[in-house]
Amino acid sequence: MVEGMNQAHAERCGAKAELAGATDAQVATSADVLEVIATIGEIGDALNAADPRHLARLYAALRLQVCYEPDAHAAEVTIQPVTRVNSVRVRGGT
Repeated sequence: MVEGMNQAHAERCGAKAELAGATDAQVATSADVLEVIATIGEIGDALNAADPRHLARLYAALRLQVCYEPDAHAAEVTIQPVTRVNSVRVRGGT
């Protein structure tokens, strides 16, 4: 599950960098949206099969928030992941 999440994070960072360079004239096509959904599908399968205790830890680490709007039948989902995930510090020789 961690490997899938790390891969998704890397893809998200790449997409975020691409969006940062995008102009207002660029619009996502339906093919673009379907490609993102296909990528997320694999992660969704892993999350659906995961132990709920592990998911609770993951959601806490991501600081996941879901705000459901019943009239619109929509949910706004936000995450604010900690900045240091799976990082290792190595000290060099002096």
